[in-house]
Amino acid sequence: AELIFDITSIDPSQAEVVLMKCSNLKFQRMVPTVVMPLLFSLQKVSDDNISCEYTREEGIALAWTYIGLLRLHLVAPSSPLDPAQKPAAKMSQLDSHLLRIRSQFTAMRLQSGLAHGGDCNPDCPLARALINEAELTFEKRNKQAKKEGRAAIKGTSFYSAFPRVEAVHRHSCEC
Repeated sequence: AELIFDITSIDPSQAEVVLMKCSNLKFQRMVPTVVMPLLFSLQKVSDDNISCEYTREEGIALAWTYIGLLRLHLVAPSSPLDPAQKPAAKMSQLDSHLLRIRSQFTAMRLQSGLAHGGDCNPDCPLARALINEAELTFEKRNKQAKKEGRAAIKGTSFYSAFPRVEAVHRHSCEC
């Protein structure tokens, strides 16, 4: 296989500085522990003067190991929630919030009715604030409902796989 560039000519300190400028925080965290060792192993494998530290095949195996670690860390999910189910989960939270607002407003109406002899429409800053909050929450819920229509409904396999992936990810960070 022909290399696109000569990896042996890369200065490791300059490479690390350039790689740390990447905007992906997961990648930045992996630069000193995985990416730089990967570059070093690739340099040793591509060098004609192979050191007696390990054979060429062992060097290639080591490079593939670092590539696997890098891939694992970059694609490991950060949440057990399937991204396709995120809108539904947010809608559920917003529904609960709307229910709390409705309960607060109902309590205010009942209190106002008892205090003013039948007038169940409280006209106070708190009631207006609750109405405004309910409207804002309802708008957010509608936005999530539009997203949910485009997303997959079932994602149980994602949720069941998350603990195993997270355990492997956590264990590989300790090494």
